[in-house]
Amino acid sequence: MAPDRARRDIVRRALASLIILLLIVPTASAALSAETLHLETGAGRFIFQDPSEHTGKKVPVWYFKPKDFTPDTPIVFVMHGVSRNADGYRDNWIYLAEHHKLLILVPEFSKKTFPRSHGYALGGVMARSGGGDRTPAPESKWAFYIVDRIFDRVRAALPTRQTRFALFGHSAGAQFVHRYMTFTGGEKVAIALAANAGWYT
Repeated sequence: MAPDRARRDIVRRALASLIILLLIVPTASAALSAETLHLETGAGRFIFQDPSEHTGKKVPVWYFKPKDFTPDTPIVFVMHGVSRNADGYRDNWIYLAEHHKLLILVPEFSKKTFPRSHGYALGGVMARSGGGDRTPAPESKWAFYIVDRIFDRVRAALPTRQTRFALFGHSAGAQFVHRYMTFTGGEKVAIALAANAGWYT
């Protein structure tokens, strides 16, 4: 093979390898960040990406992990009210979490991502069109099951023996909890408390 042709062949292979690397590396990075979850001691936040076969939505989760966390530390989900201020609810639970050694998880069901009462308090059970039509949504799209999937994600990331969680909700969060238990049966819930719901199913 002539030297010029050999050089061109080497350059072509190098460019092809570089293109393949450029295509693969971002995908690998994205996969890694989706898989990696590390909960630091104290207050923090992580983003839960619900799989596309379910809602495909991103849900911020505000958490508090006590200093004395062990595999037997109870896990408590706190459901915020209509103001959607998940960080404030997390902050209000810090003293109790530290004192009673609880891992607190507060998913943020934002107004933009889960609009109005049908998106959050009613769990997305009914899909609504712009004209106000209501049709039943597939169970895989219900907001209730996002809590279960967050629990599974956290369990995979932590050394925990907990197989069920406690579920507390206030106001709109209480409506969510009441309907969560009514419509799903709460298979992963050890205890549920709906406090001050404005209305019930």
